[in-house]
Amino acid sequence: MFCQENLGELTMNPFSTIRSWLHHFSVAAKKMPRPHTVWWEGDDTIVVSGTKRLEFSKWTEYVRRRMDELDDHIEEEILFNLFTLNEIEELFGVSKLSSDEEMGEGILFDARNPTFDNPQSVKFMGRLFMSGSLGVSVQTKPDGKHKFHFNKKKVQEWILAIHKAWAILQPLCHILQGPGGRLTEECAYSPIRNESGSSNIFVKPQFQTGGFYSRYHKNLRTTGSFKHIERILPYPLWRNLYILSRLVRPIELMVLFEYIVPFDKQQSTADAYRNHVFASCGTAWTPDFASEMLFQFVQEAGFGYGMKVRELRHLTIAIQRRKLDYQKRGNPEDIALAVAAEEMCGHSLDVGEYHYAREKGTIGTASQEDLFMRIGHDWHKLFQVSTSYRNTALRLKKTRDPEQEATGGDGVGAGAGAGGEKVAEKRRKVRLPPQKKLKAGTSSSSSNTQVDHDDEHEPRRSGRKRKASEKMLEAAGDNDKDDA
Repeated sequence: MFCQENLGELTMNPFSTIRSWLHHFSVAAKKMPRPHTVWWEGDDTIVVSGTKRLEFSKWTEYVRRRMDELDDHIEEEILFNLFTLNEIEELFGVSKLSSDEEMGEGILFDARNPTFDNPQSVKFMGRLFMSGSLGVSVQTKPDGKHKFHFNKKKVQEWILAIHKAWAILQPLCHILQGPGGRLTEECAYSPIRNESGSSNIFVKPQFQTGGFYSRYHKNLRTTGSFKHIERILPYPLWRNLYILSRLVRPIELMVLFEYIVPFDKQQSTADAYRNHVFASCGTAWTPDFASEMLFQFVQEAGFGYGMKVRELRHLTIAIQRRKLDYQKRGNPEDIALAVAAEEMCGHSLDVGEYHYAREKGTIGTASQEDLFMRIGHDWHKLFQVSTSYRNTALRLKKTRDPEQEATGGDGVGAGAGAGGEKVAEKRRKVRLPPQKKLKAGTSSSSSNTQVDHDDEHEPRRSGRKRKASEKMLEAAGDNDKDDA
């Protein structure tokens, strides 16, 4: 009732007026380009927020190095060298997984039973027991059931090692899954099929890897529509995601419930691990926490600063536009790729160019300005004039070349038929301002005729012989009579 009476479109109520203002302001703000946030210096150095300088070659090298560190960390500190990474592929076929899902099941996780275990985690648990890693032993209860017992200190160190692995894996996934997504959608990724729909994990056998499937739309409650985006991962990240989710997570939950998470918090911990890809230390990651992990990841690169998700988002979009360069190629396929790349960033092409990774000197949108420049250049060609300094300088040099001057600039003599007209046109001098009339007694010789100029400059002499006027001839005749 309040909304009907006070928030109507065409009423004069104060709340309705404010609502109308907000609507107009939001439209104006959406169409108003943001100031530049990111710009390139050369082809390798990028500046973010005016003070943070990053060399793209060093950035890519750092990302690859952290991927190698993650591999070593998982193999040594989490798997305890009980599996090699190559053996993981040979035993479990991580590059050839099936995408069939039942309710409560996912490619990387199986929550159909209360302990969340699966054949892969059981195999890992068997090797832990046989090796004595984590101090694993078996105790028999009075009712005849068996229970695993762990060394508490070793378990706590293992839980921290798992958290460290996720703290490296999540930023790497965010950076390498394609043009920057939103942490809000990433923290909502589910590893299983649940009441909300299918899981957010997919496999691509033709690429021998998998990735994240996103349905996120920030205006979902308003529009009721989803955005369907697939973000493929490099195989090393996909394999490590499989290890942490399918082999490690069921055993991680077991030791969390036994030694760290109190009984009254265990159900919420189980729900967090069941419904979220990114979870560690007994809780699901929030966007703010994931942003902190991104800041730490960038800070450890040694550039002297960190970046949270907002700045890293602008950086990622700037890299996509400069290095992939779909928009400037012009053919329909590349234009479609440019639109898809902006959609992966969570916005349309127009919104992206108005608000994200805006470079110095851009007034409207970069693609519009490129089109304007191309039209202006084509327009200059209609008049056979040069747009750039380089072409202008080349044309000037060609015109002043002595050999070309002698042949008229096109290898044809001055009297050679139609070529003579071109030569005459090229040799035509710039017309000078009108000269002052000569007084009687002044020589009519062109060598003595001067044009008034500023005192600072040398007088310019006419290169063309002028025909003597009648007054000039009469004056010359009178002087001749006087001399006689």
